[in-house]
Amino acid sequence: MSPSRRAGLAVGTLGQLALLGAALRSLSKRSAAELNGPRALWIAVSFVNFVGPITYFVLGRRRSTDRGSEGAAREPTTRKRGCVRGGT
Repeated sequence: MSPSRRAGLAVGTLGQLALLGAALRSLSKRSAAELNGPRALWIAVSFVNFVGPITYFVLGRRRSTDRGSEGAAREPTTRKRGCVRGGT
């Protein structure tokens, strides 16, 4: 195998493992109410190369209409610090 193919394979493998890890971590932190379908199904789907984790992130998570407590906690903090967009 040529060095360039070996490097491409290494990059692809790392990308797949990163996607799998992110999907499994997300699945472990979400409640059943935050998932579209059974958790076991999404875990199994996540092990399908590239397509599985991407499918989980696109279709497997329920979208909420509000930002939740996490987003609400961040907003006032940035305003207190006087952060201004644009880097002035």
